[in-house]
Parts: sequence; structure tokens; C-alpha cells
Amino acid sequence: SHLSAENAKYLILVVDDDDDYRNLLAATVSRRGYQTCQAASGAQALELIAKGGVSLVLTDYRMPGMNGVELLSKIKQTDLDLPLVIFISGFNDVTIEDVFEHGAAAVFAKPFDRNILLSEIERLLAAPQTKLSLRPPRYPVTNDVTMRFPGLENASAAKLFNLGRGGAFVRLDEPGPPVGTTLHFEFEFGEGSNLKLSGI
Repeated sequence: SHLSAENAKYLILVVDDDDDYRNLLAATVSRRGYQTCQAASGAQALELIAKGGVSLVLTDYRMPGMNGVELLSKIKQTDLDLPLVIFISGFNDVTIEDVFEHGAAAVFAKPFDRNILLSEIERLLAAPQTKLSLRPPRYPVTNDVTMRFPGLENASAAKLFNLGRGGAFVRLDEPGPPVGTTLHFEFEFGEGSNLKLSGI
């Protein structure tokens, strides 16, 4: 099919120390037409990434020797853009905010819906110019968020705002809107840059 042919140009690395789970995950993505390779540890994953060609990494968080965040940090030291990294974990000992602040593109908690995972992979691997395109809201817009920052670097350093290929992370005052709420947002950055981001 056209979809399989398009997906075949992408190589997805699956990292998990559980052989059965890793094989199952690799089979799931390969059935959608993606090329796959596997690593049983963070160190092995870094060796495969160093060879080049890996577009996206699906990794467990808790692994012996090097956990998922440590793996992600080492990947980002090598190349800030590629590969994209998706975490799959039980989240017993890491917060979602920590994972996103380290540069993860997406996060899935076990157990998860395979079709949603595959949809997210497809979205993340889409051409860069479509990544920040505005999509129709799934829910009525119920919240407006307007925020002004002294500058992009200041906001990032203060962990108030971070922008990556997978989207943006913004720290809101508690209590924030309920999960699933669609927000209309507008962010302004100072320092004479006149940078403004807005959308839904």
C-alpha cells in the first residue's frame, strides 16, 4: 500500500530489556510498514543510533545500566533534532514534566492503545512543516491562555516554557484546566524579539 511504502523510509529503534515486550512492540510498528531495529539496553541503543538512519526511538523508562531519561539525554547531546524519542513506561519513578523537559517527543503509560501509539508515530514523523500546523479542536474551546515572558531563553531556563519538535510545554498556575481541555493560547516573548506564538 501507499502508506506502507511511505513508512518504509523510516527506521524505528525499539529499546526494552524485556525481550518479549520488545519483540511485540517491534512487530506492532513493523506491521505498519516501518523498518525496525532493537536494543536490549541504553548502551546498545546508542551504538545503533551512532550508525545513523534512526528516525524515532521507542524506549522503556526503567532499564538496568541506563534508564530512559539518561538515554534521552545522551541522544540529545549528539543530535538535538533526530531521532525523536517516545517513552513507554509505568511512571512509578519519573514525572511526565521531567520527561518532556528532557526533550521527549511523546509519553505513553502502560498499558496503552497501540493504534493511538501508531497515530502519534505517524504524526511525529510527518514533514516538519506540518508539525506545528493547527488542527481542528476535538473539544469546544473553553479556556484562553495568554502569557508574556521576558524572553524565550529566560522562560526556558526558568522551566516555564519549552518548545520542541513534538510540541510545547508550558507551566500553568494550579489548578490548571482539566486534562482533555482545548486551549486557545497566545505567548509573547520580550527582549525586542517581537516573537509571538498563538493557536489552538
